[in-house]
Amino acid sequence: MNRSHQYRAGSSLFRVTTLAVAVGIGLVGQAQAQTGSAQGEPAETSQKEATTLDRVAVTGSKIKGVDMEGAAPLVSISRAQIDRMGVASVDDVFRLLTVAGEGAGRMSNDNHNSFANLRNIGASRTLVLVNGHRWVGGSNINGTVNLNSIPLGAVERIDVLKDGGSVLYGADAMVGLVNIILKEEYDGAEGSIRYGTYGEGGAERNVQLTGGHSGERFSAMLGVQYGEGEAIGNTEYEIASVPPPFGSPRALTWNNATPAGRFLLCRRGAALSGGLCPATAQEDPAGRRGAFFTYDEGKTGAKDWRTYDINTDSFNDRGYRDLLTGYKRKSAIGSIKFDINERMRFKVFAQYMDESMKRPVPPTTIDVGSGALAFVIPANSYYNPFGQPIARVQRALAETGGRQFDSRAQTKVISPSLSGEFDAFGRSFDWEVGFMTGTTFQRADALYEISTGRLRNALGPSFKDASGNIVCGTPGKVLAGCVPLNLLGAGAVTPQMLNYLMHSGSSAGFTNYFRDNDYFAQFSTPNLFRLPAGDVGMAGGFERHLVYGRFEPGEALRRNDVLGSGSRQPTSGGYGVKEGYAEFYLPVLKDLPLIRQLDVSVAGRYSRYDSGVSAFNKKFGVKWKITDDLALRGSYSTGYRLDLQGLLQNDTVGLLNLTGATFDPCTFTTDSTGKVIGSSYAQLSPELQAKCRAYGVPAGGYNSQDAANVVTQRNSNDELQPEKDVFRTVGLLYSPRFIEGLDLSLDYWNVRFRDSILFPTTQAMLDNCLAFDGDSRRCPQGWVERDAKGVVTYIRNSALNNIGDGERYSGYDFRAAYRLKDQPWGRLNFEWTGTYLALFQMNAQPPFQSLVGTYAANTFPTRPNWRLRSNLTAGWSRGNWGVQWTARYFSGLKEPCRFVGTIAVESCNALGEPTFTDPNGNLVNNKYLPYLHGGSANRLGAYTIHDINVSYKARWLGEGRLSGGIRNVFDKQPSVSRSLGLSASGIGYSPGFGVPDRYYYVEYKQKF
Repeated sequence: MNRSHQYRAGSSLFRVTTLAVAVGIGLVGQAQAQTGSAQGEPAETSQKEATTLDRVAVTGSKIKGVDMEGAAPLVSISRAQIDRMGVASVDDVFRLLTVAGEGAGRMSNDNHNSFANLRNIGASRTLVLVNGHRWVGGSNINGTVNLNSIPLGAVERIDVLKDGGSVLYGADAMVGLVNIILKEEYDGAEGSIRYGTYGEGGAERNVQLTGGHSGERFSAMLGVQYGEGEAIGNTEYEIASVPPPFGSPRALTWNNATPAGRFLLCRRGAALSGGLCPATAQEDPAGRRGAFFTYDEGKTGAKDWRTYDINTDSFNDRGYRDLLTGYKRKSAIGSIKFDINERMRFKVFAQYMDESMKRPVPPTTIDVGSGALAFVIPANSYYNPFGQPIARVQRALAETGGRQFDSRAQTKVISPSLSGEFDAFGRSFDWEVGFMTGTTFQRADALYEISTGRLRNALGPSFKDASGNIVCGTPGKVLAGCVPLNLLGAGAVTPQMLNYLMHSGSSAGFTNYFRDNDYFAQFSTPNLFRLPAGDVGMAGGFERHLVYGRFEPGEALRRNDVLGSGSRQPTSGGYGVKEGYAEFYLPVLKDLPLIRQLDVSVAGRYSRYDSGVSAFNKKFGVKWKITDDLALRGSYSTGYRLDLQGLLQNDTVGLLNLTGATFDPCTFTTDSTGKVIGSSYAQLSPELQAKCRAYGVPAGGYNSQDAANVVTQRNSNDELQPEKDVFRTVGLLYSPRFIEGLDLSLDYWNVRFRDSILFPTTQAMLDNCLAFDGDSRRCPQGWVERDAKGVVTYIRNSALNNIGDGERYSGYDFRAAYRLKDQPWGRLNFEWTGTYLALFQMNAQPPFQSLVGTYAANTFPTRPNWRLRSNLTAGWSRGNWGVQWTARYFSGLKEPCRFVGTIAVESCNALGEPTFTDPNGNLVNNKYLPYLHGGSANRLGAYTIHDINVSYKARWLGEGRLSGGIRNVFDKQPSVSRSLGLSASGIGYSPGFGVPDRYYYVEYKQKF
């Protein structure tokens, strides 16, 4: 699929126009300067106006030179604060903020990426800027910025705007933005070395060197950084060492595809149907129907088998996974500034980042008689000793040592700009023109993947030829190069067999490419004209934003020849948008009773997409300074966003067995003896059970093993529409004069989305299409299909628009900071910050349910909706010493219990009283109130993590600084999750908790 918009010609025209504007403004500035000088302006005025080259705009406004402090809810983290956090990346900094939500990272198994996700409302709705301008998106090709692509050593400070920013900065800033300010002017050199590690490993090493020169008209800076982090395996921590949830019965969560395998034969004389053996004809060698058999270590053949026991033989594959992914990062970043004259400056910034990672993956699962392997191993296979077909094989190909995902991503950015100032009509104007162009390229190799086609050949007929070689085929019809495969027993697969089966890494891998071009021309003035209360400020500009993404699967993926991966097809495309914006700052009243100052800001942005769609967004803000120590502020803004991922999702087709974490609500589950160990059908309401029966499902449901070859498809949605939002804030700032050093702030925020873009999981589609069949927004026609018996045969899960104003959030952000006066024993300061979530609602139609305090798993990604997240920090310093203690609090969560309707239901701790108790004591049939209605839940307890940092300025080494500390001082452990959403993370607890261990670090920094 290709969605490239025709924007190349338009972009060329825009570049020419931008350059013309730059030159024109520059010449006007020169002329104005010369005119002013010729008219005999005092030298003092010229000197004063030359300094306007250094005017800056505060994050949250485009107007330079206007005092906008406190006008918007803004958090600024200085370099000194970053140094005291004990972090190794920009991602680490963001995660420690109370306003941060989950955004992938090293514990997510994502492709290098870590995203900024303000308030957990969505990473695609949080814009990331660098030096006030857009940054290139990451390797997931949806435009979301990878925070790891920005080297921490080059960062001067990080601003977080907790307000709608789409009007001033672009569509992605629907719920706020992160503006990362880099070091630009540096005179001298600075180097640092850092080492950190968890108690069980995962060592991180970072080295960085920055040098620069700053003169009267010229300055340059170059920084290089190298970092590496070792992986931590799941088996290092008990809670992550077994298939989640921790402590659940093996029969429900462990893998039945074991290194020794489990098998069923097809009864002699049974007729095959579509190449498969009927379930009624499947048996063990003793003729027992449906009884799987297996082998002990070192055993194989027709005589040494035994009955498979799900409680003792099932497989724990956690040893093939990492809890924390290892990485290596190399980066270089530089900037040059040159003052062409007193009124014009040229600046260029460039960055290069190279990041690589290796991630282990469990061995390939072979499932003969199901899914992509819908055939039997014939009786004339050399390694089939039973004289009858082998109907089912479930086996982990552990002889490979596990699979491996190797990835390397490179990010390149260059951003030149020309800026200056000029006078016109007695007013002073700033201007800037330039562009940012950036690319991200990722190559991923999938190692030790198995060819589906070669596996079919290797499990087909085979024999020993006259030379004593075991070959594929039949006498007179040999398959050249094929190596027959023996799956009966652990260790039965030889290296020669593996070499035949395995793909090259690139054939089973893929490449991602993303390009982001942003051209801009902007101007501002702090004194457009004067009102009685002060000067009116104004800013305006034009932007041309172009994005393009491309996904290229390896040849084997494209041919659907990678076992377990399904078919993946290439896709590419992008979009372009032309935008104009204006912002006005209006001082309305001043120095009146109860009105020390009243300022209003108004802004608008018009966006015209190359596809013909257009939008106008607006923002209004007010700051009312009642007295010198008390002020109120508020804002109203709108946003509009297209989703590149929803439009460009590569077409992925696979096969799924609905017998595990993903299930059809109309089914029940049995163990290898036929005993019912779980029943989703029994937990349904009578109305939904009736819907199941209307599809053809028998009363009581159907066995989930019948849904073993379900086709799944994830692709782009041509009907996907833009999402829109309205963001409102009201805030209070108070710095009482009678308590010197105390600052208080409280902000209420409210955001409502219309037609919000969701990415439902496969499970969500199954649930929605049962409960809301025929609803085009929740279950479009044809997205879930069933056969005549009601068995699910096809599931599509692509991006969807939510219904109307369905998605809503509101809450409060607060901050209290107190700085004591200097004392002989030192300086002491305290800060308490927090984010309180008051409302989170997904649906616009009844029943209205707030998801505050829940772990939501209805869309991807799952996320913790903490009611309260807060940080309390105490800092002390005296002379060369400094100490900081931080307590990070996370309120408790409630999640749906995945074990309702199973024998393990009582492992959940918030089920409520049963509404029905099976008189025979079968827990499978017990019923409880629905989740969010008083039952069927599991509660994850609140927790507090404590961190400490100690620093010392080493005088004998000049400008040296030694620091170190511990995160999670008291080794706090997470609560065990028992929901599908969290269990799917592979670790059984919220990834937002981090590694369940203390983290120790030490850093030395030296200036020269």
